[in-house]
Amino acid sequence: MNKALHVFVYLFLIGVGVAIWYEYQLNAKRSELYARNSLMEEYLVKQISPLVEDGTDYDKEGSNYKEPVKETIELDRDPNPNQYPKTDPRMEDVLVDSDLDYDFDLEIEDHKTLVWGQAERNALRDIEKLDEEGKQVMKGGNWDTDETSADKCLAGLVKKLQVQKEQFAKTRKALKPLRDKLAEVVRMYNDLTPVVRDLAETKHNNEEQIATLTSEKTALLEKQAEYENQLKEKTRKIEDLNHDVEAAVQETAVAKEELEKSTKMVEILKKQIQDLLQQQRNLMASGGGSNGPSGAAAVTSLSYGDKGNIIRVDNGLLSAVVRFEPQAMKELKGGDSTRPIPLMELAVKRYMSDDDKVGEIVGRIRLRQEVPGKNWVICDILADWEQMEIVEGDTVFQD
Repeated sequence: MNKALHVFVYLFLIGVGVAIWYEYQLNAKRSELYARNSLMEEYLVKQISPLVEDGTDYDKEGSNYKEPVKETIELDRDPNPNQYPKTDPRMEDVLVDSDLDYDFDLEIEDHKTLVWGQAERNALRDIEKLDEEGKQVMKGGNWDTDETSADKCLAGLVKKLQVQKEQFAKTRKALKPLRDKLAEVVRMYNDLTPVVRDLAETKHNNEEQIATLTSEKTALLEKQAEYENQLKEKTRKIEDLNHDVEAAVQETAVAKEELEKSTKMVEILKKQIQDLLQQQRNLMASGGGSNGPSGAAAVTSLSYGDKGNIIRVDNGLLSAVVRFEPQAMKELKGGDSTRPIPLMELAVKRYMSDDDKVGEIVGRIRLRQEVPGKNWVICDILADWEQMEIVEGDTVFQD
């Protein structure tokens, strides 16, 4: 009995050792499985899900893409504008034909991607499927994981990957026709390059000709401007000459008029001098001396002040006509106007401005003969006293 107990104890210890060894092995496998599940969970949540596009935003409507079009005609090296009109050309869609039905939605960028978090982590960890009794449902000796949270989460991921794969397949399918279209466009470009080069050379030559013609035009315009300036200068000189001629004609007319006036004045003065001489001879014959018809003596001076103005003057003949004020004439001829005009001297001055109250002496005159019926007296200009030429408007005064 004792031996049997010892054998049982030994067998129990051996079984415990084997169990401990299996437990150690299972713990390592469990740690490996936990690490594997954690690694797959981390990659699914943090690395794989952000790379999966949300297929719900693939089919966007109302995109702003504009389909490229090209003319259907072929240009030769010498295009005929009548054959190829520039207005209303025939156009075709480059991306629409029997080989390619291009979908512009393939170009849409910034698609939404999945954003997994703790909820998806919890779903990936939930692989239990319990029956009504709360026991794990088995399938083929293993846990049945269909329709579990982990199964649904991964199935949704696979579905979106499938949609993304189809989108990639559409893109790949469109690449070859696009490459063919590109080759066709490149061929057309290569065909047009010589034409464009010839046109560019023609344009360059035309620009050089235009520059040359522009330079020549500028030179001609400068010459034209120079000739116009010369013409204007000559025209101005002609106008100046015409003005000079007109001024000379006017001056000649004025001089002629002044000459006529001077001639008339000389004739009048000659006649008055003859009358004066005759009167003096008559007085001498009658014994009147220097007295007038009533025997009144002539005055020898007047009161101080302005007495009249020069109304006619001829500096060449040293003769002038003075218009005396009525009061001055009374001083000269007396209250009854019977005295003869005395042969006395008076000064002539000129007021230089309206504010000039004194005036400047310009010469002296000597009274000679009165003009009958007027307050005018013919005078001689004393050349020895002349400071400047006496002019009409100068004032005669007694100094």
